[in-house]
Amino acid sequence: MGVRENKVETYLSEQVHEHLFGITRKWESPAHVGVPDQIVICPAGVFFIEVKTHDGKLESWQQREIIRLNNHG
Repeated sequence: MGVRENKVETYLSEQVHEHLFGITRKWESPAHVGVPDQIVICPAGVFFIEVKTHDGKLESWQQREIIRLNNHG
């Protein structure tokens, strides 16, 4: 078994705080399947992050949601 996603999310949060002077928030949306896992808020902007482990893969509904978000800037 590899690294769990929650460990990757913790690492992301630490790195964002230390290097980008930002914060992260867990994002869950029961009404919309496939939303990215984390929102990163920092001086450079707001970013939506889908966290995966080394062997993780995007599901088709996650890919669709990422395309939708990108299409809206």
